[in-house]
Amino acid sequence: MPTLAVSQTGTNTVMLSWPESITGFALQAKATLSDPNPAAWVPVTAPIAQVNGLNQAVIPATTGTQFYRLILN
Repeated sequence: MPTLAVSQTGTNTVMLSWPESITGFALQAKATLSDPNPAAWVPVTAPIAQVNGLNQAVIPATTGTQFYRLILN
């Protein structure tokens, strides 16, 4: 299973990354884990770039809590 890493890249952005060798996964987001509905997870639409052996998505930082996951397509 891939490990999703999060790092702050600027004042208003964060970068989500996972190994480039891991293929077939999509990045999703959800504001709360208390909603058991699987449809509450939504696709992250940020472009994914391959840099230095990593898949990377730079996204806007949110003011509230946000959860992310990788799901096998």
